[in-house]
Amino acid sequence: MTRRSLRRAVGCGIAMVAGTTAVALGASPAGALVVAAGPTTFSYTGDVQHYTVPAGITRIHAELVGGTGGSDNQGNPRTPGHGAIVDADLPVTPGATLDVYVGGNGGSGDGGTPGGYNGGGAAEANPAPDNLHCCFASGGGASDIRPAAGDLSSRLLVAGGGGGEGADTNGGDAAGGAGGSEPNTGTGGGPGTASAGGAGGGGIGFDNGGDGSFGQGGTSGSVGGAGGGGWYGGGGGGYYSGGGGGSNYESPDATNVVESHDGSATPEVLITPLSVTLDSTSLSFPQTPLQSTSAPKTVTLTNAGGPVSITEDFSGSEPDDYFVGSSSCGVLSTGGSCKIGVRFSPQQTGDSGATMTIYGTDPSTGAAVLTRTVDLSGAGGDLPAGPTGPAGPTGDTGASGPTGDTGPTGSTGDTGPAGSTGDTGPAGPAGGPGAPGLPGANGHNGATGPQGPAGPTGPTGATGPAGAAGRIELVTCKTVSVKSRAHKVKSRQQCSTKLVSGTLKLRTASRSSATLTRGRVTYATGTASSKGVVLHAKRSVAAGRYTLTLRRGQKVVKRARITIR
Repeated sequence: MTRRSLRRAVGCGIAMVAGTTAVALGASPAGALVVAAGPTTFSYTGDVQHYTVPAGITRIHAELVGGTGGSDNQGNPRTPGHGAIVDADLPVTPGATLDVYVGGNGGSGDGGTPGGYNGGGAAEANPAPDNLHCCFASGGGASDIRPAAGDLSSRLLVAGGGGGEGADTNGGDAAGGAGGSEPNTGTGGGPGTASAGGAGGGGIGFDNGGDGSFGQGGTSGSVGGAGGGGWYGGGGGGYYSGGGGGSNYESPDATNVVESHDGSATPEVLITPLSVTLDSTSLSFPQTPLQSTSAPKTVTLTNAGGPVSITEDFSGSEPDDYFVGSSSCGVLSTGGSCKIGVRFSPQQTGDSGATMTIYGTDPSTGAAVLTRTVDLSGAGGDLPAGPTGPAGPTGDTGASGPTGDTGPTGSTGDTGPAGSTGDTGPAGPAGGPGAPGLPGANGHNGATGPQGPAGPTGPTGATGPAGAAGRIELVTCKTVSVKSRAHKVKSRQQCSTKLVSGTLKLRTASRSSATLTRGRVTYATGTASSKGVVLHAKRSVAAGRYTLTLRRGQKVVKRARITIR
């Protein structure tokens, strides 16, 4: 339970008790006995106070605030140590009496200033040198709860007091804070721990701070701050240095412990009887897909006190992810129990967290009598995949796209190898003997004898005049069928030629391929050599201008424009 919830439950200084009178929460007389079913606040009185556990109550929640250390009396811009705040639940016995000690704040002034009530260290009584009679600050006292007539070792909960500030340094906060040190003159007092008091600070030739001890802060050194009270007290500060803070303590039986500081808090002790107890203070849900809800998890409430009305509320990071699916509480009777079923329905993927606060009010007066919290956690998962839906109708055929541009003409392939010579046909039948022939004519001269060996090469003659410009001849061939005298059909090549107009000079040292094109269309192919160019038509060639290209492999060696008439 927090300070704010306790303040709300207490209202304007009055704790409402079902069927009883109100209990004043101001300063109580020394040794006053308080019995209340609602929250009770004990303020500082400088003396022990007493609390009797109501009938049927087996646990209480307590919040203790320790005293703040004193300030020096010179108005220096330093800060005294803050007292600690301890929140915890304690098991108790119905009807038992507890002693309550509310720590006092430390004081300021000349040497000898007493420490805050309940263990605050005092300022040095006889400072040396004699002219140092200012700027001292005593330590804040601790606040604690212990069994009736118990000693320091029987304390159940302790909130330590802060250390007094030095003339030029800060005091140490309770629960671990060391006093500030003045680099040129002295060192601050050490903090009290769970097992030892804080060490006193040193000085340069003047009195040192005293060590803290069990339940008691150490005295200050010259112009220094004293240690705060606590389970173990803080050490007193050395020359010009601050005192250390006292330590906290929680009994091993204490649960739900929270330690903190609040510089504006006033020393006090708040006790709230926990008539309604929970079987769990946290619920953790498994990963749950979006748009779905988890199985419920329950919290069981047991009432050891009077009747109480139960309500719930959600807060925190993702309060909308959680809801109460079922509750059998309503007005919870004395000795009764009920269950609250909480369910998880994530609104987004990832981790989720919230707090469910359970409020209890008096059914007769509506006064708040308890506040309990349950931590909630879970994780949202992705939506589960549904079944595959039916196939939709086939869409209309889209319009035809525009015709693409004509691609570039590919290069002429290499000439294939010559085919093999066919087999010789069979010999025809031998003819019959012919009729006797007429006398033959006179025979021709005999064949010329073989040529004799070549004579030696004569000298090279003079270069003759240049011949006429060469012309390109275009040869067009086609296959035709012809009937022979024996009425047999034979195929043969029939070719025609055209002369290319104009004069074209071509020089090629070796055989090249030739193509005749216009635009991107090839009309004829052939070969070119030193003897000329011979083209074979691939398609009908009309009169007009063409491009003649000679290539050796893929390399263009000549290109010329020609006209066919």
